[in-house]
Amino acid sequence: MDPSIVARVINYYKRREIMEVIVEHARNKEIGLRLRTGGFAKRPQVLLYPRDVLSNVQRGVTSFHASEELWSNPLMLSSTITKREMDSLRIGWDLVLDIDCKEFEYSRIAAMETVNLLKKEFKIKNIWVKFSGNKGFHIGIAYESFPEKLGGVEVKNMFPDAPRRIALMIMDMIKHKVGEKILRHEKGDIELIAKKTGIDKSELLKKTREELAGGIEIHEPDIYSFMGKILNIDTVLIAPRHLYRMPYSLHESSWLVSVPIPLSHLEDFKKEEAIPEKVIVKHKFIEREKAVEGEAEELLRMAMVYMPESEEARLPVEEKRIIHEKITNKIPEELFPPCIKLGLKGLPDGRKRFLFILINFLRYMNWDKEEIIERINKWNQANNEPLRESYVNGQIRYNFKKEAVLPPNCDRREYYKDIGVCSPDNLCGKIRNPVSYARLLFLKEKKKKKKRGEGASV
Repeated sequence: MDPSIVARVINYYKRREIMEVIVEHARNKEIGLRLRTGGFAKRPQVLLYPRDVLSNVQRGVTSFHASEELWSNPLMLSSTITKREMDSLRIGWDLVLDIDCKEFEYSRIAAMETVNLLKKEFKIKNIWVKFSGNKGFHIGIAYESFPEKLGGVEVKNMFPDAPRRIALMIMDMIKHKVGEKILRHEKGDIELIAKKTGIDKSELLKKTREELAGGIEIHEPDIYSFMGKILNIDTVLIAPRHLYRMPYSLHESSWLVSVPIPLSHLEDFKKEEAIPEKVIVKHKFIEREKAVEGEAEELLRMAMVYMPESEEARLPVEEKRIIHEKITNKIPEELFPPCIKLGLKGLPDGRKRFLFILINFLRYMNWDKEEIIERINKWNQANNEPLRESYVNGQIRYNFKKEAVLPPNCDRREYYKDIGVCSPDNLCGKIRNPVSYARLLFLKEKKKKKKRGEGASV
């Protein structure tokens, strides 16, 4: 490494306020030490005193990384530790969303949309953000903002599944707006987006066939597709003992500081503010004393039911055939399964989960959008405490922007039993998804009408 860079790194980390803020953030965290050679020092590591920072830097460390998980004793961790032992050591986990697009301004747009979603949709006030040091941003929510338990399960042991689900849900919820804003930012210039991201222009477009123009192919921006190639919120890499770059640590690709930013300054932040010699310790990343207990409960609850694994893949072949039987008629409410009928009477709890079920279920019943809106509004008024109209409308709008997905299978107790709508009859024992129940009854009714000579188109 260039001696001038080595000297610059040492001069930066030897500042007392830098050492102190890094050590403060390291409390109850496993620490990863990146070396000048590019690799990491042997794990686990901890930082207990300010002088530990400088002594590590003098031995060749260039950046400091911390675990999302909080541990009672990080030094007891090892590569051979069992899950049970890990759970006994874990005392919690912070949510750290790593937003990293291939273009800095795109990352800023995604970060701002993420913050807006967390504040407006989930009513979370205590959110922290920091520049990653290169092209992205880290958004954090303290563990103390989550409930101690959810559905009888200790939240501290829901790592890495819970943060992974939260990240997936957020990415799915913001990608349309982020795509629109990136297009607007670049004045609709797909070629410029392709150039900045290094993605071939053809991959950022979709082909549509305009029948009225004699089958001419029309190319237009595919917001969903290109956001999948441009926007990245670290999800797959969220794993036990996962690390992120610590606040006030340097980034080896840019030699800029991963500096915390006030939410109000995110839109105006300039990379020049992260030049080591200019950085002043003003703000922190994840201040536990400011977290409000339970503030992020709805975020966690929604994420755990928002993106279920593929339900159809677990269905028997015969049930898949019933679901895909060509039916164009609207299936009436009297043929709905007991769980849907019961939920439609109104619920004291689990209303957001049931809304997710209901929208997708009704789409599979061949109800049109206006009919679905009307029935959902009627259901919402039957609830003891109706969901906000803006929330309901937003979920309907979002759902109709993509293909309908099967509602969760009947064995997903968090969707049915836990919200008190599972009341099976004899037919329920023969099917595994509410959609199958209604479609099977409909097909049986069709056969009865045929035998009676009434005829029935489907």
